[in-house]
Amino acid sequence: MIREFILLSVLTLFISLTSFAQEDEYIIIDSLKNSVLEFGDVEVYPINEVEIGTVETGIRKILIADSISIAKEISGRFVKETGPIDMYGASGYHIMKSDYKHFVKNELVITDTIQNYVGYINSVAYYAGSRNNYIIKNVETGKLYYTKGDILNNWGRDYRLVKLFSQIDKLNIKRQNINEKIILQLNGSQCVLTADIVQAIFDGDASGIKIMNESVNKYKEYNKTASDIAVKLANHIKQYKARLLKEDGLAAWKKDTKECDALLTKMRNLPYASSEYYNEQLDEEEIKIHTTILDLVRYSKDKLGI
Repeated sequence: MIREFILLSVLTLFISLTSFAQEDEYIIIDSLKNSVLEFGDVEVYPINEVEIGTVETGIRKILIADSISIAKEISGRFVKETGPIDMYGASGYHIMKSDYKHFVKNELVITDTIQNYVGYINSVAYYAGSRNNYIIKNVETGKLYYTKGDILNNWGRDYRLVKLFSQIDKLNIKRQNINEKIILQLNGSQCVLTADIVQAIFDGDASGIKIMNESVNKYKEYNKTASDIAVKLANHIKQYKARLLKEDGLAAWKKDTKECDALLTKMRNLPYASSEYYNEQLDEEEIKIHTTILDLVRYSKDKLGI
């Protein structure tokens, strides 16, 4: 469960950085409702928008929560509406226990609003009950609901992930969770699912899997050749620091440096290789080797004036 959470969290971050990014939106998953041990931990109340007149405020629109939970029936796509942050850095709504001043029973109020009238933070619970989580809005109907318990995290999934996985299945792409990464496989090609190909998949284009697979294979090939040359560079540098490098050795150092640098250029020019997420396609040892090669080439070029 922890591994799945890490995967989904990382992937959500990837998706949020693509052009598909939008307001955080959740879809209630019926099967997740069974994961709550006590059904009473999650309650959802419909909200009625009511216009009410008082001597103090005149006509105003307020939110009033229904007295009956409809948690069993709740479904669809939702966004959170946490409300303003109070002076203590917290957010959320209280429900009025009874009529008080211009407030009415079951009205949803934020902490600062009611605190202005009761005077002390500890007195808020007496008039309005303890603070609870948030209001959710159905993005398809616009209907508002008040929720006790973190219903969207308990019963929901990020809608973008659900839509993405649905599109992956529609394109007949096989996906596996391996070593905290999501691996996509199609027609003999495979790659790690990252933001580099997310948007294309949303658009119904799975060609990025093959392109990424070929790019990574070529990258690894170049990296292996460059690492062999890097061993020579390390020896040249060792002789240079020991002041043992002669003219023929200097020429060889320049030749090997240029050859290795040319390979690095080819690697940078491979499809997707310039992306900040490209390293997700590689294992730690490959990344470590490449970093060492970069350092050796950089040092050599500096000392040789290339």
